[in-house]
Amino acid sequence: MNEIQNEIQTEQNLTPEQQDLLNQLNALAEEAKIINQKIDEDNKKANNAMDEYQAKVDEAISKINKIFSELDQAEKEASDGLDKVLLQQAEDLADEE
Repeated sequence: MNEIQNEIQTEQNLTPEQQDLLNQLNALAEEAKIINQKIDEDNKKANNAMDEYQAKVDEAISKINKIFSELDQAEKEASDGLDKVLLQQAEDLADEE
C-alpha cells in the first residue's frame, strides 16, 4: 500500500509537462500491451496453421511412400512373371531340340 501512496504523491508533485509526458508514456505502454496481445494471437494462429500444413504434408508423404511400395511390388511381380515366361520359353526350346 505504501508503494501506491508513494506513487500517488510522486505523481502529485509532477509539473503539468511531466504529468503530460507520464500520461503519454502510460498510453504508449497500454498500446504496446495491446500490440503484444495481437502478436501473441497471430502467433498462435500461425502455429495452428503450420500444424495443419505439417499434418497434410505428413499425410501426403505417407501416400507417396505407399504408392512407391505398391510400384516396387508391381515391378517385382512383373519381373517374376517375365522370368517365368523366359524360363518356360527356354524349356520349350530345349524340349524341341
